[in-house]
Amino acid sequence: MDTNDSEWEQELFDDHFTTVLNLFLERIKSDPSFTMEELQKYLDLAYQNQDDNWIGNGRVLAIKNNARVAALEMVMTEWKKVIEEERAAGKIPEGVEF
Repeated sequence: MDTNDSEWEQELFDDHFTTVLNLFLERIKSDPSFTMEELQKYLDLAYQNQDDNWIGNGRVLAIKNNARVAALEMVMTEWKKVIEEERAAGKIPEGVEF
């Protein structure tokens, strides 16, 4: 693979990753009705889109799908950490689910 190819691919991945990450972090902050269950649905759809790549969506779409999955996985992981920390600090009562 040409070095220029890998550079644009990495740039595309990074840009899409950052866009998706920021979109969902802002959604969590600004929409109290947004739940972890809804985020999981977005992640499940992203996995499905990623798996559908075998039919030949092309490099650009494959890179964007991979970036979307990575960003949503990071959001989910970080959100769970925050909830665990808040629960440990007594800010969230036991039994309250998100």
